[in-house]
Amino acid sequence: MRPPVTQELHQVVADGDHAIAEWTTTATTKHGLTYRNDYAAIFRVNAGVIVEVREYLDTDYAQQTTFSTQSATDTPSRPAPHAP
Repeated sequence: MRPPVTQELHQVVADGDHAIAEWTTTATTKHGLTYRNDYAAIFRVNAGVIVEVREYLDTDYAQQTTFSTQSATDTPSRPAPHAP
């Protein structure tokens, strides 16, 4: 990815030793493709330290754009981004 890589945080929910976050990451690949993917992660915390993370995203879309050799005019189709 080329800078800048931005992350727009949509929400964080925490309860006890777990927290869930949702965000959208936007960037441009080295081939000029726009990368915009929604993420969700579940964090487990112990004594103020993150000890476990499970992250969810559209891995097929990430693979298509991140490792693609297509030009910017051939960007893979993408569903509409997260709507807050």
